[in-house]
Amino acid sequence: MGLPQQFFLRCPSCYNNFLNLYCYLTCGPQQSNFLMINGTELAPGKKSAVKAVAYFLTKEYAHGMYNSCKDIQMPSANEKALSVFCGRPAEQCTAELWLSYMGSTANGHTPFDINFSIGDKNVTIKNTTYSPMNYPTTACNQEYKNRSACSCQDCEAACAPIPPVPPKPKPCTLLHIDCYYFGFGIACLAFNLFFFIYVICYNVLVRNSLGVTDSDYSPLEDDEDYNSGVFCVNGHSKKRHRAGSQNQRINIPKVSHADISCLEKTGSWMETLLESFFQAWGTFCARHPVLVIVLGLVVAGGLSAGISMFQVTTDPVELWSAKDSRARTERDYFDSHFGYSMTFVFVMWNSKILLFVGKYKRLTFRALEKISKSILFNHEEKMILNDDQISKEQDEHQHSDSHLLVVFSIRG
Repeated sequence: MGLPQQFFLRCPSCYNNFLNLYCYLTCGPQQSNFLMINGTELAPGKKSAVKAVAYFLTKEYAHGMYNSCKDIQMPSANEKALSVFCGRPAEQCTAELWLSYMGSTANGHTPFDINFSIGDKNVTIKNTTYSPMNYPTTACNQEYKNRSACSCQDCEAACAPIPPVPPKPKPCTLLHIDCYYFGFGIACLAFNLFFFIYVICYNVLVRNSLGVTDSDYSPLEDDEDYNSGVFCVNGHSKKRHRAGSQNQRINIPKVSHADISCLEKTGSWMETLLESFFQAWGTFCARHPVLVIVLGLVVAGGLSAGISMFQVTTDPVELWSAKDSRARTERDYFDSHFGYSMTFVFVMWNSKILLFVGKYKRLTFRALEKISKSILFNHEEKMILNDDQISKEQDEHQHSDSHLLVVFSIRG
């Protein structure tokens, strides 16, 4: 009962119901009323030993025990504890499947077959009437003796009632349109209206697209003609004097070399230098493509040569503690004087799963069952099977659905 105690003791009422199931099986004063021997075998010393029994239970007890244990969590594996004791995921487990798996010798822990029969009616077999066992069960949200009830994490019935979900607020609408859509639509409409008004005003007032502004003269596109005083009147070029003219344009003086600042000269020089350099570099690459590619590969390969000395560190001790740190020093002292610390790991698997240990050698159901009883796993001891043994074990159990809980002790 060490393994069930480790998982079910989180919920005292579940553990008590589970213990009563086997206590009444082994030492119940009235076990003959609900227990029937199905078969015997000859034990050492020429004594008769029980080979299989039939255990009659009421639905109230079977389902009461199951309901008190079905929500117990197994934090180390982040799943429910019944996944270990039911031989399948806890979501697929029922009271009948749980008892059937617990009573089968295929689980590796039951010494003889226990055929649980769930029903509320008396059963008569060979002139003997059996009454199903109906010992009172304790619900997981109830206290058992002086122990507290199960926590909400392990018992859904112990959780406080969930408050009702508040009704959703009514959506905001304007003219039967969502407020967000309405606001975005108004903003988009205002922007488009402003943009079109701006474009129309610019073309009419600035560019004089409709000819609204009174102007008989317009400068020609050629600056040389403009400087010579040539203008266009009604589509024909015409010269006129600038002096005293009402439409005379103001001559903007040109920027001289003395007006350019030192910073602007430096920027122009840098721009010219970069332009010349990249023009020369591009021309060289275009004329010698093979040389450029080969030199690029040589440089890249030389810079990447150090990857051959790259080593990946996966040991957390080497990753998170320095060699001269206090934690490392104390750990080395402890290991040298008291031996390595051990960590227990529980592995729940079946024959269809391949487990890779040591140098990635595959261990099947029968091989792991034998090895786990004789060898202590740690970082130094490895498990190696040859290919013939692996193939033989796989052929024997390729159609098996049996499960095994293996406890490994590894160096921490």
